[in-house]
Amino acid sequence: MNFTKWIITALLVIGAAIGSVVWFEHETAQARADGATAERAIWTEKERQREAAEKEAVIRRAQEAFAQQAENAAKNLQVETDHAQAIQALKNRVAALDAESASFGGLRISRSVCDAASDSALPAGPEADGTDGFTSWIAGTVALPEVTQRRLRAYAVEADELVEDFRSVKQWAEEHGFMPTAPDSPVRE
Repeated sequence: MNFTKWIITALLVIGAAIGSVVWFEHETAQARADGATAERAIWTEKERQREAAEKEAVIRRAQEAFAQQAENAAKNLQVETDHAQAIQALKNRVAALDAESASFGGLRISRSVCDAASDSALPAGPEADGTDGFTSWIAGTVALPEVTQRRLRAYAVEADELVEDFRSVKQWAEEHGFMPTAPDSPVRE
């Protein structure tokens, strides 16, 4: 009977050992699962926070870009307005100069520098007496042909417009920070 006791005791010890191993495996598997769940929750929260921060950064950058775009549009409009006003002032000045030159017979050149002045077909300046101070000067000149006057005016206008275009582009570049602002420039920070 002793032998049976030993077998039963051995079976009980083996059963207890197997039960302990099974219980230990179950508990460690549960601990791993709980740890993985906790880690997943932490990771998910960090991921949610990262996505929220990234979304806020994208929104903030979009707002900054829209603000910069609005600022650039305002600067561009100001440069365009200044350019249009300068071109109009140029046209007004040219019209005034044309009217003034028309009052004494158009653009003129001194008889002393014009070899063609000996040609009687070219009209000389009037020889009438006057108190304006220009009469004697005009008498010593020859009117340029109308074609030449038109070409000279066109060259002058083209040159003035080119200078104005350059000034406008320079102002635009200064306004947008592509080149340093000159000390005498109207662009101010």
